[in-house]
Amino acid sequence: MTGIVLKRINENTKQVIDRIKEKVVEINKALPEGVSIVDYYDQSELVDNSIHTVVESLIEGEALVLLILVLLLGDFRSSVITAAAIPFCMMVAFILMWYSKLSANLMSLGGLAISIGMMVDATVVMVENIYRHLEEHREHSIRAAILVAAQEIGRPMFFAILIVIAVFLPVFTLQGIEGKLFKPLAYAVTFSMIGSMLMALCIAPMLCALWLRLKKGKVRTNPIIGFFKGIYVPVLKWAIRHRYIALTIAAVLLVWSVADVYILGSEFLPTIDEGNMLVRATMPASISLSRAIEVSSQIEKSLREFPEVETVVAKIGRAELGGDPESVSNDELYVRLKPKNQWTTATTKDELVDAMRRRVEGFPGVQFNFSQVIQTRNDELISGINAQIAVKIFGEDQETLHKVGEEIRDAMSHVRGVEDLAVEQVAGEEHLEVDLDRNKIARYGLNIADVLQVAKIGIGGDDATDVLEG
Repeated sequence: MTGIVLKRINENTKQVIDRIKEKVVEINKALPEGVSIVDYYDQSELVDNSIHTVVESLIEGEALVLLILVLLLGDFRSSVITAAAIPFCMMVAFILMWYSKLSANLMSLGGLAISIGMMVDATVVMVENIYRHLEEHREHSIRAAILVAAQEIGRPMFFAILIVIAVFLPVFTLQGIEGKLFKPLAYAVTFSMIGSMLMALCIAPMLCALWLRLKKGKVRTNPIIGFFKGIYVPVLKWAIRHRYIALTIAAVLLVWSVADVYILGSEFLPTIDEGNMLVRATMPASISLSRAIEVSSQIEKSLREFPEVETVVAKIGRAELGGDPESVSNDELYVRLKPKNQWTTATTKDELVDAMRRRVEGFPGVQFNFSQVIQTRNDELISGINAQIAVKIFGEDQETLHKVGEEIRDAMSHVRGVEDLAVEQVAGEEHLEVDLDRNKIARYGLNIADVLQVAKIGIGGDDATDVLEG
């Protein structure tokens, strides 16, 4: 017996799961000996891993940014002021997320992670310009030099950040599932850019006035910048003297880059390692329930042999509620994996999937698809299918459709990068012929519609699609 916990909208997933675990401990104490509730899919692990990854990325990004700034700016104080933009922008983003009731989910945290570099761009320009003014106008007061430097680049910097925010405006227009998936990312990036604007225009000049000091008579020299200037200045002079040749080279590079767009790979939604697998085994459409259970047990045993696998739970057909209208030929196996530091068969998930695919491909007549739980649900919500790419063929003759489907499969099998390619099993319609006695029906105060409704309930709801009247 399996159970699924449904969370209310706008509730915190991690907190809900923690409260459920506390109740499960209490329930297990009251259950008979030998009976217990064991979880086989827990989203809190994904939440913890995502938070850990984001925190780790922020720490690494902060350290890397600080190192590069020290090397390129050549001044520790200005580098620290610039690096302070990252925690400040994160704070502003989280405050705005809380105010707008946007949760810290995978997409919003991912948006903050990818915008780390953009958080410091404006502050770098502001601090560098302030430092330049302080060096060139040493006779002026520090506050006067900072004010002139900030006013000089304040307006172009403001509009530059607005342009970055405007890039995400099309994302805000998305509707349906696409909007729910990508709007949190756009909001998170926009909020971080608002923090970047505040940091560059308000906080950074104030910190420079409080902390930034230049030693008298000392001019800043940076050997790294000097090296690149030695390369850049001659190239710039050559481009100015031969401007038509430079423009021709730039045009050729532009055309080349546009041509590369057609050969570059693309992906609608980046794949996130969820720490689990969802193996879909499609058996012949005419298979019986007993045989399906037998084959599923063999597949489950084969997957359990991998030391990386913690547990495997198989679900055949559909549940009583009919949320997933699948036949008994469909078998979904939830594979829970151990932490990667305990893996011995493979070092990456792709290698583990390849090893599992080789292990189970020997089952005759069974087609396998390896995916992840959330990834599969997203594919179903977006396109209504259980795969990332699907080819739909329409027609009236099932034999012709199947033949064309096999030809398309053979053609697509030669495409580089294609995995788990299969033609969907198509089962014939089942017709139930029922002889009805109208006199007996009328005697019990019923009509044809009542009998059909009772038949649908008895057969299994939507499975009773055609009931023929004699």
